[in-house]
Amino acid sequence: MEPPPARAIIRNRGPEVRTSKKSSLDSVIPVRFILAIVIVLLAAAVLAEPPPGYYDTVDYTDPATVRTTLHNIIDDHTKIPYTSTATDTWNVLELADEDPNDSGRIIDVYRNRTSIKYGAGNDAYNREHTWPSS
Repeated sequence: MEPPPARAIIRNRGPEVRTSKKSSLDSVIPVRFILAIVIVLLAAAVLAEPPPGYYDTVDYTDPATVRTTLHNIIDDHTKIPYTSTATDTWNVLELADEDPNDSGRIIDVYRNRTSIKYGAGNDAYNREHTWPSS
């Protein structure tokens, strides 16, 4: 009696056919999942590129000069305080979460509904997080 060939076909779980030898594609993580992750990461990298010429003024002669020239590129941002009697984070979040169909309401991403704007901090809706905590 001869031993079975090295790549004998076996049947398991119905019509699925596999060889007794594991191939490099047989793994815990499906190949399609890995491919999807790679595509998403590549797309994110392309979208995250700075505008052409953004870093052209950076001087790389020494660390202190790099720091100073990078600071000169980014130092014109608008600083918004968390809580203030003037414009603060709460005001910005109400603008960012504003219901496009009704400027007097915000979209509550946790409950998938709109709520009336209340102004400064309140417990009527959660305005600090963009990801549901479920």
